[in-house]
Amino acid sequence: MEYFAHDRTCYNLKSSVIKVKISVPFKLGLLLSSITVVWGLPGQASGNADMSGNSNLGNHILDQLKCMAPPNPTLAFYALSKSKIINLKKNRGVDSVSCFDIRGGLKIGRLKFDFICGYSEDQLDWELFPNFYRRGPGTSPGPSISLGTHASLEKLKEWWRSQGLDGKPVFTKETSHLDYMDQDISEIICSNTN
Repeated sequence: MEYFAHDRTCYNLKSSVIKVKISVPFKLGLLLSSITVVWGLPGQASGNADMSGNSNLGNHILDQLKCMAPPNPTLAFYALSKSKIINLKKNRGVDSVSCFDIRGGLKIGRLKFDFICGYSEDQLDWELFPNFYRRGPGTSPGPSISLGTHASLEKLKEWWRSQGLDGKPVFTKETSHLDYMDQDISEIICSNTN
């Protein structure tokens, strides 16, 4: 059985989650060697990722959005960038938050998301993935992950309830994504401050 791990959670290829304490070398080695295979995204350079089925990436993002632990968008950024669904050269976030358009959208359940944003304070993430994060002046925004959609705020909340999930994400009409600040969007966010 093959495993990969991140933030003290070990995932196997069959989608089971096993909580374990992991060391940095274990985290690093398994993260770099198997993440794309686990999420089944290789070769999706055309975009339009459909996570409406039982997807490890979709489940990982939902787990992060539950906000039951401090969020970390690194694995999602990695899988989406390796699959060419986000372009790391087009970081459109503000105030240190990284935001990337999702080419063709990312469908989780019945809702399509147009962008993903996030920030990590884990220095190992910064060293391993310098294109994921940048630091602006001022106070850190704190760890976060969010998904943005053109669906209404009520549709976004309805989608969350339809997933049958607990947790405490924030739903907002505001965004850190530079290109969507003047558009009618909704965003679901988990941040260290939720």
